[in-house]
Amino acid sequence: MEPLILAHPTMTATFRKGAILALILAVTVVAAMDASFEGNLAYQSPFLNLPELAVQPAEHHKRHVLAKRDTPDVDVKFIHGAASGDPLADRVILWTKVTPSTTKFPVKVNYEVSADRTFAADSIVKSGSVLTTDDVDWTVKVDVDGLKPQTTYFYRFFAGNAISRVGRTKTLPTPDTPVDMVRVAAISCSSMPHGYFHAHARIAEREDIDLVLELGDYIYEHPESKPIKSGKLGGERAPQPSYQTFTLSDYRTRHSQYKRDKDTQALHLAHPMASIADDHETIDNASRDGAPKHDPKTQGDWKVRMAASTRAYFEYMPIRNEVDKQQYRMYRTFRFGNMADIIFADSRYDGRDLQAVGDINKRKIMSDKQEAWFHNELVSSKAKYRVIANQVMFAPIPHKILGYEIEITSDAWVGYPYNRNRLLNLMATKKLNDSLILTGDLHSSIASNIYSDSLPYNKESGEGALMTEFVGPSVTSESSVFDNKVLSDMAGPVLKLVNKGAQWTDFYRHGYMVLQLTNEFARTEYWYVQDIKKLDGGREILGVVLESKRGSNRITKKYSP
Repeated sequence: MEPLILAHPTMTATFRKGAILALILAVTVVAAMDASFEGNLAYQSPFLNLPELAVQPAEHHKRHVLAKRDTPDVDVKFIHGAASGDPLADRVILWTKVTPSTTKFPVKVNYEVSADRTFAADSIVKSGSVLTTDDVDWTVKVDVDGLKPQTTYFYRFFAGNAISRVGRTKTLPTPDTPVDMVRVAAISCSSMPHGYFHAHARIAEREDIDLVLELGDYIYEHPESKPIKSGKLGGERAPQPSYQTFTLSDYRTRHSQYKRDKDTQALHLAHPMASIADDHETIDNASRDGAPKHDPKTQGDWKVRMAASTRAYFEYMPIRNEVDKQQYRMYRTFRFGNMADIIFADSRYDGRDLQAVGDINKRKIMSDKQEAWFHNELVSSKAKYRVIANQVMFAPIPHKILGYEIEITSDAWVGYPYNRNRLLNLMATKKLNDSLILTGDLHSSIASNIYSDSLPYNKESGEGALMTEFVGPSVTSESSVFDNKVLSDMAGPVLKLVNKGAQWTDFYRHGYMVLQLTNEFARTEYWYVQDIKKLDGGREILGVVLESKRGSNRITKKYSP
């Protein structure tokens, strides 16, 4: 199986031949200034072993820097907020975007990291300056190192006379640190025309969250003309651009629109985020080799489109670039001391075959290389819990009618039995207790005991389960039953006909999950908001609490308020 080789939309043979000259010029620019392009990760390649995917500042920006040795003060606004993400024990990514009054000059952006909100001189622990230009859509990303483990910090940016809002972030504990509790929030599937992001606002208000896990579909590529049965919101929530995104400019515009949402800004300012892209960051049902709805006649080459969506995602999300030659890699692990390893597995792009195409028993949901890494992360983990964060549902779901595959549900792991069975066999043979999966994509709440058809499983007690899975509700995206409670009540029993491990279902409400891990149990809470179609519909309720006693590998307690 050939790996996906990305080609940047602006990459040319001339660029390749001039790479050495560009590098020399970049070094000269860095030496000439206290703020540099080099320190802004947005210019780098999303994959460090593919430097041709990096973006070079335009020649007129380079000449200005070399000639002036400084950038003039221009009127700047911070209308896209600020964010932090991919925290480690000693570092974190900080992000922002500036809106300058002129695009003629690079903008110097300063950042500060403080031990408290005062930003007093004696509280500043890190500071620096970088440059940004329209070449990266005026985005700024810095990897701030030298921080203390398991510590809360505050950060801000300033440029010209403008100062961004203050953000709060937190580093992880070192892998061997004893930790009493970890609490993370999980979100997915936030579509602006579908509703208001009340879930983001409610998470932002919480003081008990260590990390927000964004499980995909942070943006949607849909055109304004796409119908929404549950009701569509217009105005500032109408898609920008109005057509389906497919170029780098399109994806940047859509990301920029989402970053201007006030609830999304509040979420990012309150907590660090770890994210992974699902299909709608590119197009519905995307995979390594294409997507059913991609039209090469009007939308060009698939690899060029993938490169465009990848670059825009990298520029706009607080994620760290990964080293993995010729692979679309977003899989990685976050270690919360001795309590939990949160393992992001990419079940969407890396090595994934097209769904419902070819021999189902040979179809793969991930590359062999990723699967080897994934299995090794699980087996070698010394943490009390292994938390798998991925895009698509693992538990059984109806995917055939009269022997024919249903394309939409074959998108899940059931459409890829080769990898699914290998993971179940690994869990059983290696006895990887206290493992659980957090999933997005489906726009529904489904909590399940995960079992193997080849091993005994007691449907009533849950004994024999190998792990648990919690599929989260969408932030706003319409559910498979069009957000209808009556249809939701009918769908639950149908699902349980094929998924005998299902313990909780809700197919119509929107919100988020909170996972709490302790020495005694793993607790998952489903939180729902009142009405995503109303600006004042953000009141939240606790839908259900599900607990798994440590060592049980199944849901052992359920509480519905």
